[in-house]
Amino acid sequence: MPYKIFLLIFFIITISCDNKPAWQKEGWTEDQFQPEIFEISKAQFEGHPILMSTESLIKIKGTPLKIIDSCSIIPIVFRQAKIIYNCWIYGSKDEIAYQTLNGSAYLNWLNFENSDLVLKTPKIDLSKETRLTDFKKDFPNSYAHRNIGAASYPRDEYEWIYLNDDLSMDKQIFPNKIELVFKKGKLYQFRYQQEPKYTDKQLEEYVKWRKSRKQITE
Repeated sequence: MPYKIFLLIFFIITISCDNKPAWQKEGWTEDQFQPEIFEISKAQFEGHPILMSTESLIKIKGTPLKIIDSCSIIPIVFRQAKIIYNCWIYGSKDEIAYQTLNGSAYLNWLNFENSDLVLKTPKIDLSKETRLTDFKKDFPNSYAHRNIGAASYPRDEYEWIYLNDDLSMDKQIFPNKIELVFKKGKLYQFRYQQEPKYTDKQLEEYVKWRKSRKQITE
């Protein structure tokens, strides 16, 4: 009997260790975090692409219920400039939001809780029925690195994963990020933030800074 109890305890400990996010395991390095690509360019919401002009957005969804000016402000490194997005809110419960800039719009936010919203992509459809474990197969690295980074929600109920989009990073320093938030194992929110495109001069300043940092550390 004691031997069986020992085996049971060993099994439970082993399973618990395997289920720990990769970044919490001994020997982990930041280089191991390589989020998979989420095909934003092919994503469809309500039968339409999620990247479009503001003119097309108005034709498809009409006038937004609410516009929030300067809802997202992203600085260019060294405070050379800043990119300011506005948010167009749709849905009676603010469950749909687009960010707009210079005549372009993209789907920035979906709240799946108590809604029938569906975001369709080639690999996976996102809805309130989507489970965190559904990402194990096609997005194994992002799944293994779930809950990495700071969170703005209670950890006991929520988990999250990060993915990169499939758009060109030309003149960008950081990739565009998709954050998927799960509540009690089911998809709760979709969040997508595009990063700024740098001018040639801004990129030149960034490269200079990187070189100077490298010389200091060598």
